Amino acid sequence: MSRKTISRSIIVLALVLAACSSVYAAPLDLTGVWRTNNNSTYYIRQIDYEVWWVGTAPDGAWMNTAHGDLISYPVDGNMSEGVITMASKIELEWVDVPKGKFLNKGEITLNILSGNDLVLVEQSGNFGDIHWWRVQ
Repeated sequence: MSRKTISRSIIVLALVLAACSSVYAAPLDLTGVWRTNNNSTYYIRQIDYEVWWVGTAPDGAWMNTAHGDLISYPVDGNMSEGVITMASKIELEWVDVPKGKFLNKGEITLNILSGNDLVLVEQSGNFGDIHWWRVQ
C-alpha cells in the first residue's frame, strides 16, 4: 500500500469512529435536585436511558415516585433511543405514595429543553407541576 492509500484509510476510519461515537455517546445526565413552578422538589436519578424520581410537595400534601425512559427524536424524524438532543423527551409512569393525602397515578411526558430545564407536554392523573429547573 502506498502512503497516500494508508493516509486515506486512516481518515476514513477516523470519520467512521467519529460518526459512531456521536450515535452512541453517553446521554445527558439529569441526576440531581430539581424545583418546579409550584415549588415542589424532585430528586432525579438517571442511569443510562432510565429515569427515576421522588417528588415532594412543599407543604407535604403529596409525595410521588416515577420511572421512565429517555426518548430521542432526531431531526430527520426517525424515532430512536440514543443521543439526547434538544427535541428529546422523558416518558414516565408516576404514582403518589401514602405519605401525603393524595393517591393519584398516571403518565407524563416532559420535553428536555436543556440539561437544567424540563417542561411538561402531556399528562394524565391530575399531575400538577409544569416546569422543572435543576437546583443542584
